[in-house]
Amino acid sequence: MIDLGAEGALAVVGGAVMAVVAWGASLSIRSASRGPRWALAHLVTARPAVFGGIVIGLALTVLVRPLWAGLAVLYAALTVLLLSAMLRRTLIRLDEAGGLEALPLERRRHIVRRARTLILVAGVVLGAIGVGGALAGGGPVAWVPAALGLTLVVTAVSLSAEAREEP
Repeated sequence: MIDLGAEGALAVVGGAVMAVVAWGASLSIRSASRGPRWALAHLVTARPAVFGGIVIGLALTVLVRPLWAGLAVLYAALTVLLLSAMLRRTLIRLDEAGGLEALPLERRRHIVRRARTLILVAGVVLGAIGVGGALAGGGPVAWVPAALGLTLVVTAVSLSAEAREEP
């Protein structure tokens, strides 16, 4: 057994949550600019990474103490698996119904503008909670919402309705 202690366990769980949020943010940004067909293809290619997260969560649950650290990572990975499978099935049904056609640029701009505002507000609030928690003596726990808030702010700033070339 590997004993991480509470602070080490929080760092592991916080890192896992940051990875999930960053991937979700990336998926949102790219699908907004590249369209639903890109999102469907990406979900297929990302599947091995999701299963890798589940394996890591299981390994942490068996090998690391406190137990909740591994269980939290496993929970995050299983949640990603469930949500990505639901999204993939929805996109497949949309494709079968002929609904994966690209949206006109003006409609994409409207959607991205609204999403950018909502994500930016959520990021600022989450960041403020993290900073407030740190100032109130929250210790290492406070960095998690602060980092998540920063991730959302970067996501909001990066959103674009213009089509981008794949790097």
